[in-house]
Order: sequence, then C-alpha cells, then structure tokens
Amino acid sequence: MRLRAPDFPVREFERAIGTYKIEREHVEQPSRDVRDELDEIASLSAKLYSLLSAKSDEMEGYLGVECVKFGRPMLPETMMKDLLHLQGLALNAKTEAAKNVSKGRGASPTTRLICELAAALDSAGLEATSKANGPLRIAFDIAMEELNLSFADTGDTVRKALNSPLRKQRLR
Repeated sequence: MRLRAPDFPVREFERAIGTYKIEREHVEQPSRDVRDELDEIASLSAKLYSLLSAKSDEMEGYLGVECVKFGRPMLPETMMKDLLHLQGLALNAKTEAAKNVSKGRGASPTTRLICELAAALDSAGLEATSKANGPLRIAFDIAMEELNLSFADTGDTVRKALNSPLRKQRLR
C-alpha cells in the first residue's frame, strides 16, 4: 500500500477491509421480522409478568423453595420489575425499528468499502475521485487484490459508489 498509494491512511485501509469481510458475510434481517420479534418479546414479558402477579399461594410456595435453593429468594419480585422494563424497552425498540425502515435496498458491502476508503481520504485531506491513478482507485484495487475479488470495470464501480446515497449522506 505504501508503495502504490503512499499518502493513503493505512490504518483506515485495514479497518475498511476488515469491515468489508464482516459485512460481506452478514445477512440482514428484514425490518418486519425485527419488529415482530420485538413485539413477541414485549408480549411474552407481559404474559410472564401477569403470571407472576397472579400466582397462587401453592405456586408461590413451590417457586419460593426453588428460588431459595438457587440463592435468590426474591427472584420473582425482582423479575417482575425487570419484566415491566423489558416490555417497555421492547415496545420502544419496535417503534424505533418502524421509523428506520429503509426505502429500497441498502448499500452493498462493496459500496460501503469504497465509501469508507473515500472517507479515509477525506479525513487525510485528500480528494476522493474515481480517477484511474488516484489514491481511491489504487486503494480499491489493492483491497480487491487482498480480498481475491475482481470487477469488470473498477472505475465504474468506484464512480457509482461515490454517487451513492451512502456517500452523499456521509459528506453532510
């Protein structure tokens, strides 16, 4: 890297490569599934709270003995408060997840990699362009070599990433 793009921040380059490897393997869970799971957590915590609230003397006796054996005699009472908190947190998280539903497809790992490399150049005071011998293209070419990947037209790939909504958002 130092030989082909001496001004490029090496630490940021390595971080971008590592992030790419993780993102390439990640399968994004659909937003609807996340909201459904959060809703289920809220519902189950409410149900468990209700069961603990309405426990019979017999159930309380058996449960109490087990809690003492476990070393936490007040576990049901402590748990009830935590269950109320969990229910509220899950409902709030569900509301937040609903706000963050993305429109369309998210950026690909390759676009994210290029945008991270461009951000590294920006922070170093260097211009991030898709020019053939520019530091961004050189860094991207080196990244592709390290990752054993290739693109038919790296210039077009870099140009598209630089014009992506992700890049424009990071520039704000």
